[in-house]
Parts: sequence; C-alpha cells; structure tokens
Amino acid sequence: MNGCSVALLFFVLFTGSNAFAQVELGLSSTRYLGQGSEARVNRFSTVDFGLNADHFGNEVDARVIAQSQIGLNDSEYRFIEMPEVYLATSKKWTGDLRITVGRKLVQWSVLDDTWAAGAFQSRFRWDYLHPSVVGGAGMFVELGQGLVKFTAYYSPVFVPDRGAPLDFSNGRVRSLSPWVVNPPYEIEILRKQVPVRYDAKIPSIGEIIRQNSVGAKLALGQDFGPFISTSYAYQPLNQLLMSYEGQLNLNAAGEVRATLYPRVAYHHVGAIDAGFRNSVFSGTLSLLADLPVDNTQPLVRTSQQVGNFYLLSPTLSLNPFMNRAAGGNMTVSYLKVFGKDLPDQGLLSDGVSSEFDSRYPYKSAFLFSVLFPSWRKLTVDLKFLLDLENPGTIVSWRFVYAASRAWKFSLATDILSSFTGGESDGTDFIHRYRENDRVTAGVRYVF
Repeated sequence: MNGCSVALLFFVLFTGSNAFAQVELGLSSTRYLGQGSEARVNRFSTVDFGLNADHFGNEVDARVIAQSQIGLNDSEYRFIEMPEVYLATSKKWTGDLRITVGRKLVQWSVLDDTWAAGAFQSRFRWDYLHPSVVGGAGMFVELGQGLVKFTAYYSPVFVPDRGAPLDFSNGRVRSLSPWVVNPPYEIEILRKQVPVRYDAKIPSIGEIIRQNSVGAKLALGQDFGPFISTSYAYQPLNQLLMSYEGQLNLNAAGEVRATLYPRVAYHHVGAIDAGFRNSVFSGTLSLLADLPVDNTQPLVRTSQQVGNFYLLSPTLSLNPFMNRAAGGNMTVSYLKVFGKDLPDQGLLSDGVSSEFDSRYPYKSAFLFSVLFPSWRKLTVDLKFLLDLENPGTIVSWRFVYAASRAWKFSLATDILSSFTGGESDGTDFIHRYRENDRVTAGVRYVF
C-alpha cells in the first residue's frame, strides 16, 4: 500500500459518521529574553497547526495526532510531527484482542512519561523545556481487559529523538534553534588562537532507521484500586551518541578540522510501576533500569560514553479543588537517578567531563504542576521544577482565555534560574540553557 492509498484510507475513515476531528489553526510569537549564543535569533513568529482525529468503526479504528509550525520571519523555521498515527482492529470485531499498526503511544512507565525521560519512547525536542513524547512505529498486539492486560510490540523502524536541524556550511555549526549551543570556533594551541572548522559524517537515513525494537508490558489491576505493571524493551537508545576527531592542518590557514560522527547504540530498558488510584487521586512508585550496550569506537575518535542508570520516582496526582466540575489537577513528583554521566573517552578528552548533553539531565529533582479550575473562561497552568543536584529552577506559566467556543488567546512564560557558578558541561541542563527565558503569546481558532 503506497502513501496515496494510506492517505485516502484515512480521509475516508475521518469523514464518516463514526469520526471525530478537531483542527486548530493559529498564530504565535515567542521572544527569548537572554543574550544567548553567537548570532542567535531571539524572536520567532509562526503559523501553528494542530490535528486530533479519531475514528471508531465496526472493524477498524484509527487515530491521528499531528502538530506543525511554519516560521513567518524565517521559512527555515518549520516542522511537522505526528506523535500518533495508526490503524487498529476494532473492539467490536476482535474483542479482547487488538492489533495496531503505525505509531502509537503506550504508557510503558509512569516515570518515563511524567519526566519525558525518553527511555522507552522517543521525544520531539524542538522545544527542550516542553518536549513531546511520541509513540513507537511498528506493530502492537494488546490482549485482555479488566484485571489482566498484556501488550507486545515489534518495530523494524527506529525514529530517534528529533529537534531543530543543524547546518554545517562554511565550517560552522549553526541552527535556528536557541536550544543548540554553538561549539567553540577557536581554541588555543601553543599560546595562539587557532580557528576550528566543523564537519559531520552522518550515516544515511536508511542506515539509522533500519533498526529492530521489541518490547512487552504486563499490567494487573482495575481502573480503580491497587495496580502493578512491568515493562521491558530491547531497542536503540532514543538519543544518537556522538564521536568526534580533530586534526591540525599545518597550512597557511593553520586551522583545526573537527569531524562529528553520530552513531546508534542499543540498550535494555525495564520498568516497574505500582500504586493505587481512585476517582480523586492516583499514587505511583515507578522504577526504571537503563542498561546500554554500546559499541567500541576507533581510538582516534573522542567518543561520548553511556553507563547504567537506575531511576526512581514517586508521583502523586489529585484534584484538591472544591469545584470539581470546573476541572483542575495537581501533580507532585520526585526523581532520583542512580548512576553517573561518564566522561568522554579518546585523544581529545580530559578524562573528567563530557561535551555532550546528559541523557538524564536531572539527577535529583522535584516537579510540581497545577492545572487550576477554569474561572470566567480563563485556565491557568503552572509547572515548577527544582533541580537539587545542580541547583536551579524552571518556572512555567500558561494562561488561556477562551473568548468563545472557537477563539482562544494564550500567554506563556518560562523562566530558568541557575544557582551554580562558572562554566558548565552537558550534565547541568538549567545552567547550560539559563539564557533561554522567554515569553510566548498566541491566538488559535478551533474548528
């Protein structure tokens, strides 16, 4: 079945009587307040698009969630992402057995979803502060209802974490994204500043995505009451690992050439969730083990290293507000990561630090989020993150005013405060991106 046939099938499904679709079209503008890196663009205006569609049939169910942005001040600032797009057998047809083909979100781990850790499912990281968790692409087999549920997953396709593209033209590493930290363009050799020119040897798309993944989940428990689940997967790390090598050219220019080599590595990842839930609150203790299986790199390269990580997170969600009809929810979660970020290894490594972002940027942190009940067409969302390992905070506010059923106006702020001094490597997320305070305003039409 080619792409046109699939598109036609989805069109027929979502225009039927058993379909629901919500489309959002809007404009937004974001202003970054900090100084940022060299030549950073501080203002982005975009056209925003969102789609949430479901079809429930006698034989086939379908679902599509899509989001897209197109820059107005720079057409290169654009993306489209589909966290979910799949076809599935209908419960009316196959009962307790459900087979799904496509990209589907599964709650493999409460910890992984709450902290957007990217252990089981990859993330769309156009925005590092609020990454979108996206489903794996493959075949899912779900069996059981009520007390016991089992899910199995296989995929021959690997889609890693995605973000803003990089440009390596003219020996520079450039990106429109404020979340890309420029590497140094000069280094000191024998008391003389020497320019650095960058290049990347990126494998073909086919070489990256042709990777196998398998996973399974067993869950015990009803909608209300005690529950426990365990999940396991053997799959590629959702973050591509990096190696680099440098060479000093003894020519008139006297420059250093640095070449980057992305690579795919696998890992075993397992999780256990246990807790209790009812109509008022849900409490979960979540454990996760991440055990990489990395390949050896040539000694001439300096390579990012990955070690074993063990994560623990208790999470409590409840509705403490008196007016439950108006909605609202509060979530408190703590994350503790056992294990260390290993230093880079190779000729250019100092043996102590890493030049790359940590796979788990928060080693000991609290997350507090509140969705306040609607008041006079206004909803307010607050998220507060406190990093205890590398002291710092992230405070995010979002205000949405529904002027009518169709028109919505929004205002959002994100403030990063780091309390660590000096330079920072990739293990201190807040310090590294502390210049990215921002304000975003937008308007949307929903139909």
